Amino acid sequence: MRNDRYNPGGRIDVTDVTFDVDFGPDLIVLTSVFTHMYPEGVLHYLDEIRRVLPVGAHAFVTCFLLNESQRWCDHDGRSRFPMNHRLDAFTRYMSDEDPLHAIAYDQDWMEQAIADAGLVVRDLRPGSWCGRARGSVAQDTLILTNT
Repeated sequence: MRNDRYNPGGRIDVTDVTFDVDFGPDLIVLTSVFTHMYPEGVLHYLDEIRRVLPVGAHAFVTCFLLNESQRWCDHDGRSRFPMNHRLDAFTRYMSDEDPLHAIAYDQDWMEQAIADAGLVVRDLRPGSWCGRARGSVAQDTLILTNT
């Protein structure tokens, strides 16, 4: 799979990837995947999760979400990953030289994309990546289910 940061010579576009499973998984785990993926890849992966995830099963997904608490931390200079560059209206990234090093999505956009894919956010745990005092893990964590 092609990724500008990790596999620039890859022959498969991220939007052509299919999750090939012979059974419905109980759990899908994507840790630190959406943090290195452009929006069209995120949308495609959400559709693939919905396609293969049985009703009632879960997906564990980590990402960087842009929201009010993140903006306050960023403004105060506390973020380990300051998202200073804008890709579009809902996507920001840290490094102008390497956008896929750390990429973040507006939380409202992400929640709408999840809903549009036919998934439901069962739990959202804010991470400590942006300098929050609380956060059990670095990235924001979403627990998704199929409707």
